[in-house]
Formats: sequence, structure tokens, C-alpha cells
Amino acid sequence: MTSATGDAEERLTRAQALVLDVLRDLLRVPVARTDSAVDDALARLGAFCGCDRSYVFRLHAGGGKMSNTHEWVAEGIAPMRELLQDMPTDLLAHWRPQFDRDEAVYIPDISTIEEPEVRDSLADQGIQSILWAPMVRDGALDGFVGYDSVRSHREFMPGEVFLLRSAADVIGTILQRREAERDLSNARNRLQATLDAVPDLILELDAEGCYTGFHSHNSELFPFLRDRTIGRRVEDVLPADVAQERRRLMCLLDEGMPSFRHSYSMDGPLGQVWLEVTGTRLAPESGGGYVFAARDATARVRAQEELQQRQALRDGLFQLSPFGIVLIDPGTCKFLEANSAMLDIVQMDADALMRLTVEDVLPDYNSLATSIQRVLGGNGRFGPLQMRCGRADGTLCTVRISGFSVPHDQGGARIWALIEDLSETHRLEAELMAERDFLSALMNASASGIAALDADGVVLFVNREVARILGLPARDIVGRKLDDPAWGFHHPGSDQPARFPFAQVMARGEPIRNTLVALRGNEGHEPRILSINAVPLRRPARGACVVYSISDVTDHIRTEDELRRAMRQTEHLATHDPLTDLPNRALFRDRLAKELALPGARLGLLFLDLDNFKSINDSFGHRVGDDLLRGVSQRLKAALRSGDMLARLGGDEFVALLPDADAKEAAVIATALLRALEQPFHFGDQSLYLSTSVGVTVAPEDGQEPAELLKNADIAMYRAKENGRNQHMLFRRTFRETMTRRSAIIQALRRSLRGDGFRLVLQPKFDLADRPALLGAEALLRWHDPDLGDVSPQDFIPIAESTGLIREIDQKVIRMLSDLLAGWTAQGIAVPVALNISPQSFQDHGFALRFLDMLKERQIPAGCVQIEITETALMGGSPTARGNIAALKAAGIGIAIDDFGTGYSSLSYLQGLPLAELKIDRSFISRIGGDPDGEAVVRAIITMADALRLRTVAEGVETRQQLDWLREAGCDAVQGYLLGAPEEPAEFEKRLTP
Repeated sequence: MTSATGDAEERLTRAQALVLDVLRDLLRVPVARTDSAVDDALARLGAFCGCDRSYVFRLHAGGGKMSNTHEWVAEGIAPMRELLQDMPTDLLAHWRPQFDRDEAVYIPDISTIEEPEVRDSLADQGIQSILWAPMVRDGALDGFVGYDSVRSHREFMPGEVFLLRSAADVIGTILQRREAERDLSNARNRLQATLDAVPDLILELDAEGCYTGFHSHNSELFPFLRDRTIGRRVEDVLPADVAQERRRLMCLLDEGMPSFRHSYSMDGPLGQVWLEVTGTRLAPESGGGYVFAARDATARVRAQEELQQRQALRDGLFQLSPFGIVLIDPGTCKFLEANSAMLDIVQMDADALMRLTVEDVLPDYNSLATSIQRVLGGNGRFGPLQMRCGRADGTLCTVRISGFSVPHDQGGARIWALIEDLSETHRLEAELMAERDFLSALMNASASGIAALDADGVVLFVNREVARILGLPARDIVGRKLDDPAWGFHHPGSDQPARFPFAQVMARGEPIRNTLVALRGNEGHEPRILSINAVPLRRPARGACVVYSISDVTDHIRTEDELRRAMRQTEHLATHDPLTDLPNRALFRDRLAKELALPGARLGLLFLDLDNFKSINDSFGHRVGDDLLRGVSQRLKAALRSGDMLARLGGDEFVALLPDADAKEAAVIATALLRALEQPFHFGDQSLYLSTSVGVTVAPEDGQEPAELLKNADIAMYRAKENGRNQHMLFRRTFRETMTRRSAIIQALRRSLRGDGFRLVLQPKFDLADRPALLGAEALLRWHDPDLGDVSPQDFIPIAESTGLIREIDQKVIRMLSDLLAGWTAQGIAVPVALNISPQSFQDHGFALRFLDMLKERQIPAGCVQIEITETALMGGSPTARGNIAALKAAGIGIAIDDFGTGYSSLSYLQGLPLAELKIDRSFISRIGGDPDGEAVVRAIITMADALRLRTVAEGVETRQQLDWLREAGCDAVQGYLLGAPEEPAEFEKRLTP
């Protein structure tokens, strides 16, 4: 196998593992986290593919427009999601045939697109390559998942295209699932709102007469009833005679009676209560059972008893009727009486209604007049009639009218009419129909096939997925038996015929789970493997006795081997560092604990931290850093003994476990590790030198617990760094005091960053062109802590850099200096002041922009500020650091290299850098007058800077001899205690006034 083939297979294997992991996470995510899960999936897939953008477009209803709903962009790429809303779908027309075939669109180079309008549309967005994977819903295009490359062309293997197409399917599925569940929730909320609006108590009973549901309004009686009903039978709740009557009425419902109305009394929390109950039978397809509507009639019954003493029974029934009741004079067509329910229907008072005729209220009066004339002729009752009824606000509602005639004591007849408002009933029926339509759509949108069979195994219903799996239209499946041998089911992995699992479900009456059968493929198609689940129905609904869930698991079974390999790889990754393949922290601690548990155990432990690795990583990029870590691990492992263990804890930290080693042996091995890193590491034409600091502990002398030994080795390693790095240090108990102070400094720094404690002092800089004249100043940071006192920058700056606090300190220094310079600017003072900025701050994308915004806000001229940075920040061409430096330089801020000559860079790096000044480190200046070699180095730096048109500044000038020598050598400026020690700002300002 060629190297290219091996790389391609490895790339596809990693792609498969990533996509499987992404799909697994997507399918497990709760509906509420759908959007964030899709965003995370796009980020992981886009970053792995090396694309610049990954996104989701969804088509609007009607398909005329589309919008960018989710987006991930690589570092340095501007987001476009807000710009890509309500876009026309014209661009999709070119690739619509591919999408309709459920195929991905992959264009590795858009310049090859023949249609100029399509090619130019993509080119205008800077796109060089695209991969669009369609999302299909109900057989129609719902949207697509896209991957764009704008900085270079991106080529995908067919296997990668297939995997990304699969990911688009799952992303589309969970987005559609989220929408389906949202619609279902809305439907349920509408149904619940309807129940809440009904003033009656709604009770649900199963087919056995057990109360299963309870929906109440605001009656004080209903909580009492709920506690007595749910989970209990009718006989356990109602009085015996009432329960017997209720059972009789339920039997009548079972025999076909549409509904019943029944009243009864019972003991309540405050005495006897009366209930009016109406009941109906649920359709079998709704699960069977009964629904009762109970109204608390206690108040009405008691009022009726009182009314019977004062007026006729008719008046009480007339006013308490839940339906509208009117008395009509057929001769004049006028309303003579109307109850409150009728007034509620027409939404007017009695006086207003009495001024109207029946024709005014009922627009369809002609059909009613015919019925009235018929009953006046001796035909008794009329109705029910359904017609429109006008309201006071001009709207119409639907009512049902029944009536009869009664003789009038003054001759002739009157018509009593019962009017029922059907508006709410019609609304509930419409909502129920919408609910059924929604459930039907949800069934067809299911990713699993669903089929219903009757007692003989005949198919009554299949959804679209079953039709797709079986390769026939649904109309050709319904009416057939799935256990017919003609279907060609057989056992997976063999040609032995298999029957569709129906007989055993009917015989046992129990569900079956994940039964696998193979289906013979149609011509040109390979066999498919199906997973079948079945549940028998206790009560058949519309003839259905068994419901099946059928899933095509062919692809899942094919990938079973890949999944097992992925699991083994996952187990390895759980105990090994993915970059170096060394044991990780968990495996190392386990091995260390086992070694320490051995009787009489003695061992050595080495803690290694690479010197200045972060600077190399920031300067040369993470790819070089990763290659360097792999090279280091190989050299270190080769330098250890055969029984020793090397592990990577993370970052640039390594540990070595040395069984049966005392302090002397551990020190010898530590020296061997230091020597292993002496030779440079080569990366093309680039050579890098690297060293490490090693902390050494031994057991049992330095500890007998894993955590204690690691901590002590870490402390010894820090002491090695403090002593100059590139060495090993044996642990001593006194080192803990140093670490205690280090921890105290870290905590104190955090407190001071939130409050006070920092201040600036200014050290003057002098021009040597003629006589020492004030040129400007360098701002130096001083820190006083209430507990620690004055802390030297040599003590706290390295700690701040190692903990990442240096960026916050840089920002605080910038704010303090801006306050000072803003005050000077207001006084008309314009003196340049330099400040040191850590290389870490230059790795922040927005550093230069924030710095310049602060100067602009304070109205500080850019020429009044100079930035000093070490060689490390300029080495290696870090794009972010160079971008920040270039932006500052372009704004007019001078850039100086501080402590020049102490780094590891080549002088050739100075060419082309946006520099204004070189500051010669004080370690070279101190050698003037006593070390000819040191003087030669300083003279060479001055000559080189002059050739590059850079100003030179000598630091740490403390003697007249040094000053005169530097003037003679052509140095431009100096600073040091000879001409001016660091001063408080107020003292320095005195130098600026005559």
C-alpha cells in the first residue's frame, strides 16, 4: 500500500470516527438544545474538514426563499449568517436535479462551473470550493448543510462526501424533530386551553370504569372530587344507587347511545352537593373509555328550592337552563321572553332583544318560519334546525334550535324555542381534526417504518418509510399479508427463508424487540436487513391488532466492525496522549499508585517542563509546536531505561517513573534526559534549540502518596527554572516555602488587579547627539501589597507570565499610562513614553484595536507612546502578533526591541520588521571598560542598527566611562542611574518645565 493510500485511509477512518461521534451526540441531544447541538456539530465537522465555513440553510414555506439558520466560521473568517436571510433560491436551481436525487453537490473548484451567473455569484463571496449536502423532508428538499473554502481549494474523498451527507440527514432530522415536537406541544396547549375554558369538571374513565383523568375549572368542590376519584372505580367513588345507574348508562353508551345526562347528590366537604353529569363514549381509535362532564349543580338546586316557594317551576328552569330559551309570538314575530343564556348568545340585554323581531336576530328565519307554521297546525315539536344567529356587535354565530307550541290563555299559541350555541363545539371539532391531521403527518415523517395489521395479518396501514423499505407504493402493500413467503424474507447471513414475525406475536400476545430479518432486494439492489419491533393492541382500534416498527439497519450492521475498532481506539485514547501516544495522566497515576503499593517500594519520579516552549509555540505556530512535542517525546523515551515509564501530563509537561531508583540513579537519568535535548530539532530549513527543567523526587524519602510525589517533583522543577533552567534539581523540603510565596504572590496579584497596589514610575531617556538632553521616558511598573510589601518585578512578572495574569497587568498599565498622558496632553505637554508589553498580549486578536481606541478616546497623540517588546514576540512570524505590531506601527506608534541580544533569534530577523528602536541589554553595557569582547558585541549591534536605520538605546548606563564610550561608538540614546533613576510622575514632570 502506497503512502498516499495509507494517508487517505487514515483520513477516512478519522472522518468516520468524528462523524459517528457527532451523530451520536446529535441523536442524544434534548430538543431544547437542538440549535446549540447543531452549532457544535457544524464547528466540529467544519474544523475537521479544514473548511472556512459550515452552515445550514432552510427553505421557507413555498420554497421561494431560504435563510442561513446556523453557521460556524474558522478563525479570521467574517460571519455571514445575518446577511444571508430571506435569500431567493435561484442559485439552487442549477443543482436542483442533484438535490432531487438526494445527492450532494461537490465543486472542488468553482472556476470550473460553466454558467457565468452561478460561478460569479459564488466568486463574489470569495468561495473557492463548496460541498452542499441536501436535507430532505417528506420527499422534498427542506434545506442543505454546506461547507465553503475561501482561502484555498478543499478536496473531499467520496467517502468523506458520503459521511457529510449522512451528517446532513441527521441534522435535518433533529431540526425537523424539534419543529414536530413544537407543533405537537402547541396542539396540546390549545387542547388544554380549551379544557381550562370549560367551566365544568371533565372526567376521563377507561373501559373498565376506572377514573384516569381530571380537568377542572375554578369550583371549590372539584379539588375534593379529584382526591376521591383518580385511580378509583365508579363503585368506589359514587353512592351505590348512583354507581349502579352510572354503570347502566355506560352499558347503553356501549350499545350505541350517543350520550347521556344524569344528576345525583353526594356528601361533599361542606355537606350535600349536587352534580349534573353528561357522558359519552370515546371512539375505539381514541383508545376507548368514557368522558364525563360534571357541573356543580348544588347552588342551582338550592336556589331552585328557594324559587319554588316564590314562583313557578317554569321560571326556575327557564333562567337556569344552560341553553338559550325564548318565547316567540308567531303572529308578530316578536320575542316575548328570553332567558339569560339567550342574552349571552346574542350579547345584549333583555330590553334590546325585545325591541327586535325574530328576523332581525336569525337571518335564516324563512326555514324556521316553515317549521313554526307546521307545529301551529298540530304537529307538536320542530327541530333541531341549524342556522346563523346575529350578535350585538354584528358578528354571527351558529346555533341549533328546537321548539314546540303551547296554547295561549288569550287564544292562539306561543312558540317556546331552545337555542344552543354551537360555536365552541365547532371550534373544538376543528381543533380535533387538526390534531388528527398533525398526528398523521407525524406518522409519515417518522424515520422508522410503521405498519398496522389486523388479526389475520392483513396490512391495514403503512407509512411512507415502510413503502420505501419494501420498494412498493403504500396502495400495493395495504390488503396483503406481510408473512406471505412471496415477500422473500430470509435469515440474515443465509438463504434460509424466514417468515415475517406475526404468528408468534398473535399467539403469545407479547411484544417482540429487535427481531432481524433480511429482505430480498429488487433487481439491481442488494438485500436489506430489517429490525422489527411489534406491540399487540389490548383493544383493537379500527380492526388493527398489532402495530409494527420496521427499521432498515443494513448500514448500521455494516459499520459494526468499524464501531468495534473505534471503541478499541477510544479505550486507547482514554489512557494515552493523542499527540505523542505516550501514557496520559490517568494511566501514569494508576501505574504510580501500583508501584508505591508494592512491599518495600522505592522509585524515582522526574517532572519535566520544557523551557520557553510557549514562546516557540506562539512564534512558530501550533503545528511546529506539535511536531516539536512529538520529537521531544521520542528522544526522552529513548534516553530512559527499558522498565521506565514516560508520560505526558499535558501541554509541555512530561513525567518519568523510574522503578527501583534512588536519588543518585534518578539524578543520572535526569542528566541523560537533559543531554537528549541538546541537539537542535530540524523542521525543513528551520533549526530550533530546546531545553527542559527537571524536578527529581524519590520514594519513600520524599513521599509515599502519588499526589505528594508529583507535587514535590513539580516544586523541584520550578526551582530548576528559577535557577536558570536547562538543569535538574533534587527536591528539598525548604522548596515548599518558595512555592508558598509563589502562591501568595498569585493570590495577591489577583487582589491587586481588582483593586489598587500598582503604580508607575518613569525613568528618563537622554539623547546623546550633542549633550545628554531629555528625550522621553520609560514607564516601569511597581507593586506594593499590604501583606507582601514591595514586590520586585523580577519576582512577580515571571509568575504573572506563567499564570496568564500578565495580560490583565498589561491592560492595567495601559490604562494608568493613558490617564497620565491624557493629563499631560491637556496641559500641552507632548513627551514620548515607552511601556513594556508582554508577548502574550500580542497574541490577542483585538489588542492593537483596543489600544488605539483608548488613545483616541483620551485624545492622546500616537507619537507620545512607544511600545517595547522582547525578541520572542517578533520571532517566527506569528500572524496575530505581527498583525498587532503592524497596526500599531501604521498608527504612528514606535516599536522597540527590549533587552536585545539576550534571546535566541538570528539578527537576520530584524530585516523587514516594523521597528523603530533597539534597546541594548544592560548585561552588555556593564562589560564596557573591562571586557573587549563585550565591547565588540555592543559596537556590532550599534553598527547593525545604524545600517537598518534603527535608533539604539543603551540600558543600565551607570558610569561616565560607559557614557563616553557609547557616544564615541555612535549610540543614539541612553538611560540609567548615571543620568536619572526611576522617578514618580510628579517628580518627572518637573523636568518638563523650565
